[in-house]
Amino acid sequence: MVNTTLPMILYQLYFYIFYNSEKNELFLIFIMKIFFIGTVEFSKIALKKLIDLNAQVVGVCAKEKSEFNSDFADLKPLCDKNKI
Repeated sequence: MVNTTLPMILYQLYFYIFYNSEKNELFLIFIMKIFFIGTVEFSKIALKKLIDLNAQVVGVCAKEKSEFNSDFADLKPLCDKNKI
């Protein structure tokens, strides 16, 4: 059994997410400040995509360690690298 959760994004304005499952591509259209919450591998992929799109990520809330999530991903190195 895989225990996983999806990331949560808190934002100030509306935005649209389009996901192309055939090409594993995520498209975002927005003008906003983002506070990102997540602790799993998909969270890391989503946060990386937001950074690549030059989104204004103003903060990230994540765990240092998780016994619950089998696909846990540490977001701290990505945040440190991008000064978030």
